[in-house]
Amino acid sequence: MAVEDSLDIFGSDPFGRDYLYGLSTGRDGQGLAPYGTRYAENLSQPTTAKGRGYLGNVGTMQDPMTELSASSDFGGRTVRYPLIVPTLTADELNLLRSGGKPTQEIYGKAQQYALGRLSRGQDPFATTQELRYPQPDNLNDESSNKKQDGLFSYKTTPQQKSLGSTTNNFVDYLLQKLNPQMFPTAGKTFIETAQGSRKRITEQNFTSEELAALKNLIESTNNRGDVQYKDYFNLMQKEFKEKRTVPASFGPSILSLLDPIGNVETTLGRFRYSRDANGNLTVFDNYDFNQIPTMSGVYGALRNYGTEKIPKGTGREVMINLGNTDPFANTIGSSIR
Repeated sequence: MAVEDSLDIFGSDPFGRDYLYGLSTGRDGQGLAPYGTRYAENLSQPTTAKGRGYLGNVGTMQDPMTELSASSDFGGRTVRYPLIVPTLTADELNLLRSGGKPTQEIYGKAQQYALGRLSRGQDPFATTQELRYPQPDNLNDESSNKKQDGLFSYKTTPQQKSLGSTTNNFVDYLLQKLNPQMFPTAGKTFIETAQGSRKRITEQNFTSEELAALKNLIESTNNRGDVQYKDYFNLMQKEFKEKRTVPASFGPSILSLLDPIGNVETTLGRFRYSRDANGNLTVFDNYDFNQIPTMSGVYGALRNYGTEKIPKGTGREVMINLGNTDPFANTIGSSIR
């Protein structure tokens, strides 16, 4: 099965012939290579022994993984390179080691890393003479290490504390069985938290489109230092008038999961932002649910459940680093600190 990639790093036919070993179903594909050899696109290519990789073994004793090689046509020749590179985050490594499908961000990082080494005349793969990079501290985080095998996760769930209503207990029972990785950002974050994750929420939890929407949202507040629900509505209304873009929902709802700004709204809601000492624009918040009047509908049921399951002060810290960018043009000044 060919894996297309939209990044034009390796030439005019970006990843048009890219295969991840073990996923190829083409007639010439060699299929899943045994541990110790690298992927070969067809049987005529010589098998090559795997190395220890940049990070050593990131898999398990039963399923070791050091390189997870892929290949692409580049300049008229097939170039093989590893997907496991030092620039991957712990979450991205956990996705690969759990058997999940590599994301576009993973492919992009692997391509860039390989391109940099090729430009210096180096092998894209780590050699035996190179020192190993340290593995991320939270590489074995179980909340990120679930096999991506469908809508439901068949892991053993901890015994759940009884909640105050039959509806909330029913919602809790369902959420404990769902696979968070099968949902958009807002749903994924909600389910992971309901299942017990208290890991800090960072920029790694959002897609590039959602981060762009977040920057636009902050820019629309004119350097005020915080974002309120009215700011989402005002931004959506402004972009509707100027760009004719129609959001899935102008207010928080289950439909908000269908577009970037909606996922930002239903994940963050109200939040603060400021500049750190290095000039990085940083979003601060706590992912929890304030007590509000009971709401109706599917979104209301989830919101009511969140109020009891993840009440104020029991959720997850939010710290999103948007980098040293200036969405405020010339108005940034020294007041944002």
